[in-house]
Amino acid sequence: QISSRIRNLIIKAKMPIELEEAISEALHAMRALFDTELRASMRSSALFESNAYTSFAGQYRSTLNISSDEISDSYKDIISSKFTPEALVYSSVHGYDIKDISMCVAVQRMINAESSGVMYTSWQKKNLLLIQSIYGLGLYLVNGSVIPDTFIYDKNMHTLISTSIREKPIMLKCDEYGTKEEKVAPGFMRNQSVDNDHIIELFRIGRRLEKIYGTPLDIEWVIDNKSNIYILQCRAQFPETLSKPENADASNIDIEWAIDENGELYVLGYRELDKKGTRFKKETGISVIRNKIISDGKGITASSGTSAGTAFNVDTSFDIMLFPPGGIIISKTADPRLAILLKKASGIISLQGHVTAHLATVARELNIPSLFGVPDISIENGTIITLDASNKVIYEGRVERLLNTADEKKEMSPTAILLRGILKDIAALNVPNPVNSNTQALKCRTIHDIVRFVHQTAIEEMFKTCDNKVSKGCRARTIITPVPMNLIAFDLGEGIAEDAPENNAPLKYVLSIPMQALWRGMIHKGIKWSGERNINVSGLISAMTNYLTDESTSMRGLGSPSYVFISKNYLNLNSRVGYHFATVDAYIGEHHESNYINFRFSGGANALDRRSRRTALIEKILNDANYTSLRTMDIINSRIHNLPEKEMEEKLEFLGRLLGFVNRLDISLVADNDIDKYYNAFKEQKYDVL
Repeated sequence: QISSRIRNLIIKAKMPIELEEAISEALHAMRALFDTELRASMRSSALFESNAYTSFAGQYRSTLNISSDEISDSYKDIISSKFTPEALVYSSVHGYDIKDISMCVAVQRMINAESSGVMYTSWQKKNLLLIQSIYGLGLYLVNGSVIPDTFIYDKNMHTLISTSIREKPIMLKCDEYGTKEEKVAPGFMRNQSVDNDHIIELFRIGRRLEKIYGTPLDIEWVIDNKSNIYILQCRAQFPETLSKPENADASNIDIEWAIDENGELYVLGYRELDKKGTRFKKETGISVIRNKIISDGKGITASSGTSAGTAFNVDTSFDIMLFPPGGIIISKTADPRLAILLKKASGIISLQGHVTAHLATVARELNIPSLFGVPDISIENGTIITLDASNKVIYEGRVERLLNTADEKKEMSPTAILLRGILKDIAALNVPNPVNSNTQALKCRTIHDIVRFVHQTAIEEMFKTCDNKVSKGCRARTIITPVPMNLIAFDLGEGIAEDAPENNAPLKYVLSIPMQALWRGMIHKGIKWSGERNINVSGLISAMTNYLTDESTSMRGLGSPSYVFISKNYLNLNSRVGYHFATVDAYIGEHHESNYINFRFSGGANALDRRSRRTALIEKILNDANYTSLRTMDIINSRIHNLPEKEMEEKLEFLGRLLGFVNRLDISLVADNDIDKYYNAFKEQKYDVL
């Protein structure tokens, strides 16, 4: 909330006349250099950004392909990004006072990139140089949306020694309004995004720049449609990328092993066989790990190390709020905004991303083990796992011997030794899950306990206040809807009209763009939320039995409030309609690269097989609308993003119709072939099928 208030003050502020005039003069001089209309790229440039110890990678905003008329607004937007939640956390972690970080903005001519990427001029061993590239603009590389092609060059041998070409299904391109996501033609997805002549020329440029600056560099570059190479940015390369990784590849391994009297298998040592002959490598003397392996050898070590914790899938802003201390982030993309969690997280696993992603840079700075580009990984929330990022292995449960070894390898600075002595009174948690604050107060032993207790008490009071409707002048209002839902709305800013009634406000007073769109779908002609329905009797009995016996479905009874948090462009709806739970988290604004809809649907009072058929039906329908979904039995998580404002509203309206259509539908999903029956009914807009 503080971040939002500060950013809004900056964005709504009037630019000083002197600054407006200076920008106008600079633009006039810049336009004179080019024949075509000036399109600009605007980048943050803050004090302490891009040095050898703090990169601030991905923490501040940049805007691409904007017109001259948009520069002043873009300037304020970038300046305000100094106060995003993730930037504030990053500054705090590194000990910076936010008042000491001055921010300016660089304006560059926009290059309409055919391909782009990142170059490390010293990689692992200093004689290597690394380039990673993708089609289109480089944002999809550094934010982890696309796994890039990788090229490694030996500076001593003057030759390309390694090439890895990956599938690149999407790219970000310039258009007349800014940028847009495009699909890569199937025949080009696995093609090399940059030809070898350009790769060799980039290596030459990298070597020259490293010599000029006198230090290894992290370089961003693009190639335009006329084959010209442009260097966009250089910064000092983070030290960890200069050392040879712990899991360095070996050609052949000769392993010596034994079994003791208890049947325990031990690896005694191994020898690495190379071109020069046999060389003894290492003695281990440890037993083989018996924990179940979730993933082995897949992905890229973005930040080395080993950690253990509770797996937690982070796909929405609301997930960030729920993330457990010491947890391991499971994410679909290596979004740099996840840096807001790096004070709490013990590790990161991402389905996308690579070593040059901004989040990888930040993870290395903070020594957080991270494994990116892990395909087909699915780990349920709450699962205890051990992440060995150095060796690209994920284990189920805690593997103490790996964790103990990792602890021994950590170098303890004098500051760290001092902190270790006092952390027992600060960080230890003796009240991990205070269900009822009244019974937990006397158990508080540390500052962490007190903070957790205060937080729990505040949450209890907030919901008590809303449920009992005893607070006056509060921005929480009950909303009248045609849907059988007791809905309480929290206005985070410009979400509800100022003259709306305190209680039972009609929908016409709701100004939130995403909430209006969702509700248009939920009250669409033909959608039926109440009244008589032709219900399968066995399904009804099953639903009643499950609801009365399943504690998880009856934790908050039927008729308990549903809550929605809204602003003009944001919606987070946590609803209970009937026996199921649905969460819609969405942002819709002018910048389509920031637009997204995240949807989660779970539960119901019927038997698991019928609930699971309902989520299978939801998945099938959402696929038609180009949502990306991940379904596990009766739980489905779906996402769509990077579409213009009007298209995002249409997708939300579609989702609203779907919510109304599947309400209580699990009762009638008796057999698997019922899924196609109701899928066709929705497709034909026959919504009243029960």
